[in-house]
Amino acid sequence: MRRRTLLRRLSALAIAGLAGCGENRGDWDAREGPPEAGDYPTETTAELDLSGVDVGVPDDPGDPFAFVETDFGESDAGDMVVTTTVENTADEPAAAVLVYEVTVDGTTYTERATVRLDGGERDSYVFEFDVSRDEYAAADRKSISPRWEAVDEDGGQG
Repeated sequence: MRRRTLLRRLSALAIAGLAGCGENRGDWDAREGPPEAGDYPTETTAELDLSGVDVGVPDDPGDPFAFVETDFGESDAGDMVVTTTVENTADEPAAAVLVYEVTVDGTTYTERATVRLDGGERDSYVFEFDVSRDEYAAADRKSISPRWEAVDEDGGQG
């Protein structure tokens, strides 16, 4: 009995919610579609002051680093290897976690390395993935993408 009452009430709500949906609001023909933007200009009645608003975009932890060179190869076991050289372009020491993701037909392989460099210093990092270079080459969907993460407060990787 409760079920019937509930269904009746829900159907009444659905009908009430659809009321007016078939109504033509304005003088446009359904074959022509709705009016174009700007056909009915609206006036803004209040100015919005955004001068004190802080958007709050976080700093990029990899900002002081620049990629100098990246090579792709394979290990003795046949696994895919990415070797990349990064440089700290700032004058002061910087640290961040460099993350490489290799995606092969929907499967993502991720490797991380903590980068700590003095200002102007550069170093190379090797990332070995548990996928063969041949598998990567034969994949229909594939990508290799680096990104940066912040170093944890305790000094570990992010």
